[in-house]
Amino acid sequence: MEENKFFKTVWRFNSLLFALAGLLGILIMLFAGYQIVKDTFRDRNVRNIVNVAGDQDVKEKWSFGNMNAIAGTNIVTISLNSDQSYSQSYYSKSGYSVRNYLFIDTKTNEKHWLLQTNKYLLPKFNIISEKSYSDPDYKAEAILYEVIKHDTNKDKRLTTEDKIAIALSLPSGKKYKEVLNDIDFFVGYTMVDSETIMLIYQIDNVGYSAYVSLIDFSLSNKSKLPNIESDL
Repeated sequence: MEENKFFKTVWRFNSLLFALAGLLGILIMLFAGYQIVKDTFRDRNVRNIVNVAGDQDVKEKWSFGNMNAIAGTNIVTISLNSDQSYSQSYYSKSGYSVRNYLFIDTKTNEKHWLLQTNKYLLPKFNIISEKSYSDPDYKAEAILYEVIKHDTNKDKRLTTEDKIAIALSLPSGKKYKEVLNDIDFFVGYTMVDSETIMLIYQIDNVGYSAYVSLIDFSLSNKSKLPNIESDL
């Protein structure tokens, strides 16, 4: 008799454990399902995307970004940012992008925009200097920009997947000039001397290098890089 009671107790205990395990499994599945639904329907925040589709209801907010001093000058620059909100099937998307730069001379209070339009996407802004940032004599020689002007892949958005223009300006934001157009990927730049930089970029799976004068932003000495598919 005592043995039967013992086995009944063990059986009830095991049943309780199985019930608790089943309940825990259901709770885990419900939580996972909630997280999936929450992730599916949440707002998506992305950077460097400008929606140019004319058939979507896009709400656009404009704001100024961070203010940055241009080393060695009296100039400060402030980015003009856009935040586009629009519906994307079953979720909302918000795209944050830099669309222009305001330059201000702190001595004269003169102000001007880098571009005469706010239609483009400017994903990168680089101060060019012969000195390193930690050097006491660090000062800006020019400013380099990546500019995306057209929806070249026809996805109704301006993104870094579209063709890129490389432009330069003086540290004041004046003398803006596009030195390269319709490139696929910008690798970067390096200083050759105090008046020249070398640009490395790619077009149609072919790499190129070119020199740019920091005096007049003229392009020279363009040449192909070695074929990456060739035998070394």
